[in-house]
Amino acid sequence: MGRILIADDEEHILGVMTDVLESAGHEVTGVTDGEQALAMLEKKNFDVALIDVMMPKLDGYHLVTKIQGLKNPPKVAIVTARNFDTDSRIIHAVGAAAFLPKPFSKHELIDVVNKLLGSAGAQQK
Repeated sequence: MGRILIADDEEHILGVMTDVLESAGHEVTGVTDGEQALAMLEKKNFDVALIDVMMPKLDGYHLVTKIQGLKNPPKVAIVTARNFDTDSRIIHAVGAAAFLPKPFSKHELIDVVNKLLGSAGAQQK
């Protein structure tokens, strides 16, 4: 399975996402702000990063831009309650590969992660 980083300042959402993905067999690391996420990504390789937009210290858009400069950047999904139609250009411009709108079901979460893991594997071949 995959190594997943989740960055979300809402601890209950972080907990739910962690539980769902660990139950699906993934190794999950969770952090509650953008600076923690960047520090973790600089120390360890992840396959997928699920990044909330509205976080303290470093918001999701700026974090995704910084992730693209890493040596081995993970595939990134923006996770937000914001309107996708309004933000879709920004999401793709900063380098995110997917979008997961809040609220989401556990099946939607697993589907997004599996798609990103599949595309990461295809690029490595």
